[in-house]
Amino acid sequence: MKQLHYNLEHSQRGAVLVIALVMLLVLTMLGVTALNTAGLEEKMAANSQENNRAFQTAEAGLANAFGDPNAFVAFQLAPVAGKTGSLGPYISASDWSVQYLGFTNPPINSLYSATQFSAYHFDMQSNAASRVTNPDSLVGANYIPEAGAARMTINQGAFTISRKVD
Repeated sequence: MKQLHYNLEHSQRGAVLVIALVMLLVLTMLGVTALNTAGLEEKMAANSQENNRAFQTAEAGLANAFGDPNAFVAFQLAPVAGKTGSLGPYISASDWSVQYLGFTNPPINSLYSATQFSAYHFDMQSNAASRVTNPDSLVGANYIPEAGAARMTINQGAFTISRKVD
């Protein structure tokens, strides 16, 4: 009977090379995926930063509205408006307006007499944009932003309690 000798060395020649190339391909795919993910996360972080900057600029506009002594005048039919410039080294801008809405009796738990005092109600709005090309480019509530900029609008109500106007 003839014996068949099967030589393992000759049958596996090149298998290590094929396995190494497959492993290298898998590692390359993992590396490319990690780079794409990192790039996307960087874009998301930049977008979040621009939105936060626009929000802070709009908040600064509302703070300027609260600081304007002419903004909260009762029975003023035309809205009072103003502008806020850049915050820090970033070019951002906002415009704000305050509109008188009307008056009511003071809140019950405020301890103000409804016969002597009134609550005067106001509507405030602040529009802002980050990365503004020209902060003086206000056209209504629209600034001309650069690419990648963010816009933000904040509406807020306020009231002040004062003596009734006869």
